[in-house]
Amino acid sequence: MGVGIFLIVVGVLVGGVMAAAPKRIWWATQSWKFRNPEANEPSDAAYGLTRAGGVFVILLALFVGWSVIHSDFQRKNRSEAQAQQQAAEAAFVVPQPETRGLLPVIGYIARYVPVGVSVDLYYTAPSRSVPGYIRTMSERFTYPCASVPTKTPGDDGRLDVTIGLSWAPERLGDMDQNDSCRIGNGAKLEKVSLGPFPAAAPMITTSGPILTEDGKGVAAAVGNVVPELAEVPNADGSVPRVSDRGALPIVGYAIEAGSGGIHKDAQFLEVSYLVPKGVQVEDGISSSSRSGGCQAVPTVSGLGTSTVTVNVRLRWSEAGQHPATDDAQCRAGGSQVRVKTSRWGEITDSTTIVTDGPVSNEAGVEVSGAVPGNRVPRS
Repeated sequence: MGVGIFLIVVGVLVGGVMAAAPKRIWWATQSWKFRNPEANEPSDAAYGLTRAGGVFVILLALFVGWSVIHSDFQRKNRSEAQAQQQAAEAAFVVPQPETRGLLPVIGYIARYVPVGVSVDLYYTAPSRSVPGYIRTMSERFTYPCASVPTKTPGDDGRLDVTIGLSWAPERLGDMDQNDSCRIGNGAKLEKVSLGPFPAAAPMITTSGPILTEDGKGVAAAVGNVVPELAEVPNADGSVPRVSDRGALPIVGYAIEAGSGGIHKDAQFLEVSYLVPKGVQVEDGISSSSRSGGCQAVPTVSGLGTSTVTVNVRLRWSEAGQHPATDDAQCRAGGSQVRVKTSRWGEITDSTTIVTDGPVSNEAGVEVSGAVPGNRVPRS
């Protein structure tokens, strides 16, 4: 601050002299250079420029000096604020973690994957919360508000998944999330992955509330049955509409060996079936979230037994943004078809594969009509 005051004082004095007495300055500093100073004295215009320069020096000194003083004040304020923050952090007593209630569950989606059935269970959580695993994995940052699922297998084969809202601040700065870490304060969609299960998804229950599309919901109670969803839901509990487009003909199946790792000795069922040509068809394997549009939806039963039944249906989902032409082309039974292959489940060489739908060749010519127990040829 002292430097700023010094600059202001010196600048004002120098600029003031320049503005007030430019003639005296010239006679005191320049006249001695000439034998006839009166003849060489500057004009009134030149003295005017000196006065203007003096005003400029004053303004510049004020600006620079005030900038230095202001910077010093800011530096001092930051230092005091930092000291106060450090003192407050040192005095902060970490409160005990608490559970602030059970988060509402919307439903689950079951997906056939190569090693069985994987389940994504969807629920809503406060907008600033994170899934519990992120808090557990983080070493650098703190996450005071987290959703923590508890998975409890039942003796009757059911799986209870109850998700609690955990509040566990670790430092003073976490306390600004205290009010937002409440059930009902903003909502975002979250999910917890379950499985994979070897043959089929178990009945899933929860002790928390269930959020339904009509907005009424189901109150929290032990054993609430979680509904299976056709599509990834929205945060308000609504589910995009889907429409069934018919059964897809199956062409054949193959048994493929695992690619390595823990599944290197396993054998997997690969099913080939016919889908409409000219439109992208999702089978739910390549992504954990369905993206809407044209979808092939399998039903696989009997995994782990000597006979496995595979049925594939085509459907259209209104989730996401998709061209209207895709909707028009997403139809089963057309003449323009192509073969699509998906890997669904683990089987053995002695397994028999059947379907309740039609069986066709790769060109789309029906080999056998839709009847229960239709034998699927091995490719």
